This record gives sequence, C-alpha cells and structure tokens, in this order.
Amino acid sequence: FEMIFLTTNMTLLQLSIPDDLRGRVTGIISLRSGLMPVGAFVAGAGADLVGPQTMTLILASITCVVALSAYFGSPTIRDYRLSEALAAHETIVK
Repeated sequence: FEMIFLTTNMTLLQLSIPDDLRGRVTGIISLRSGLMPVGAFVAGAGADLVGPQTMTLILASITCVVALSAYFGSPTIRDYRLSEALAAHETIVK
C-alpha cells in the first residue's frame, strides 16, 4: 500500500530534510521497511497467544505511546511545520 504514496513521500523527504541529513533519514526509512516482517511475526505470534483483537489493541497502544512520547518529548518534532520547510526550499530554489 505504501508504494502508492512512494513518490509523494520521497518528494516531501527531499523538500523538508536538509541535504546533510537526508542519507540518515533514508537509512531509517529503509530499516523500517526491512523490519516490517519482524513486526508481522510478532503480531501474528501475539495474536495466537492473546487473540487478534487484544493484540491489535496492545500494538495500537504501543504506537500511540511512542508517537505521543516523540511529540511531547521533542521540541523539534512538536514545533515542526512542513509549510515553513517548503517555503524555505522555495526561497533556495528561486
């Protein structure tokens, strides 16, 4: 499903990530993609143990905790505005 949005994702990445950090960010994205089968295995094994609905609730809760921790724990993430990053890029390109 992500392949549908690949062009948009890569465009946003190139416009919003500084050149000197783009390789690191791309590496993290590749690592995430490579670890998806591990997550599927853990979700499947957990669903066998506690049931699919409970496992979905557990994993959704973990995802929310991680996302909220990143948001509230990092001023950089909390204050990030894509519109400002795109405006800065337009200034550089012109």
